[in-house]
Amino acid sequence: MKHRAKARCDQDSLTQELEFLTTIFKDIGYSPQQIQQAFKPATQTAKTNEKPASIVSIPYTQKTYG
Repeated sequence: MKHRAKARCDQDSLTQELEFLTTIFKDIGYSPQQIQQAFKPATQTAKTNEKPASIVSIPYTQKTYG
């Protein structure tokens, strides 16, 4: 929801939208810690340049699902 708000709201209304989301989450039972955790920036995993060890292909037949 935070990502959507950042993508859809202009800078002037973003703060108001985030406060609204916080209020709604509190009203439906989320704790302040859960809300704070959800609003933290997502961490990205490191990409590796490793090539796959092998490639698997599944042959097509007409009766695959029959």
